[in-house]
Amino acid sequence: MPSENNKTSITERRIAVVGVFDGVHLGHCFLFDCMLKQARERGLLPMVITFRRHPLNILKPGMEPMMLNTLQERLGLIKQCGIENCLLLDFDASLCVMTASQFLEMLKIKYNVGALMLGFNNRFGSDGINDFSKYYRIGKKIGVEILKAPQYGNGISSTAVRNLISRKQIEDANRLLGYKYAIEGVVVKGNQIGRTIGFPTANIEVVDDKKLIPPKGVYVVDALITNGVGKKRYRSILNIGRRPTVSGECSHVTIEMHIIDFEGDLYGAEIRVEFLGFVREEQQFSTLEDLKKQILRDKQLAIEFDEIG
Repeated sequence: MPSENNKTSITERRIAVVGVFDGVHLGHCFLFDCMLKQARERGLLPMVITFRRHPLNILKPGMEPMMLNTLQERLGLIKQCGIENCLLLDFDASLCVMTASQFLEMLKIKYNVGALMLGFNNRFGSDGINDFSKYYRIGKKIGVEILKAPQYGNGISSTAVRNLISRKQIEDANRLLGYKYAIEGVVVKGNQIGRTIGFPTANIEVVDDKKLIPPKGVYVVDALITNGVGKKRYRSILNIGRRPTVSGECSHVTIEMHIIDFEGDLYGAEIRVEFLGFVREEQQFSTLEDLKKQILRDKQLAIEFDEIG
């Protein structure tokens, strides 16, 4: 069953936008702003309608993309955009066969939606409509006003952001998102070889297996570590890969991070890692001394790294 993360009365008429909103990028924020403006003009309650899981989990199992946001991240980012009301739907077998007309009727009857705003590439309904005028006519017949938001710039999509991250173009992806791409995980025990060469590392086990992890390589990141008064930010170097110098090519992929100027025990701690930029490909060194020299160079680059706004 669908559920809401607020307690607003269902009797209040609403204006809504609907979508997966993975990544909650600048294009999504622009759409939300357009809806908020129309909500004020029409005296309606603004609401975002989204899905707990990507619709492709039902439509094309095995073809669903890795996600840019966890569900909690997505809801938090939507709230940061000024939307207090978010309707979470389960995209299940019954929902995926609904036509556009049936979907609008359901929104009107169950959630008192009086207006629905579409983004530049919004589509809904099993009948595969891709013409705004058809949506408008269907909505008029049902009693739901269909509004069209203008396109934001040249258009931004979550797929474009995923592609940039997959090509290690972190700074470009962050520009489209409007914030730093991040992963969250728990610090687990590693082989502790880093300590022997003067660079202790935190090994990260990502908590959500549906989250998109950037490709293998070395990155400049910020680590957000919770202390007694909140979260403190530490510049860090992060390696995603098989650690060929110390583990050999057959080892599994790990995520390990050297946190600059941090001292303490992090085992079991939850940590947030914000990606700032790509440094270099992972490589195998002849000796641990050569690896140490390269880490020193990476560390200096990380310290001097300037974020591109």
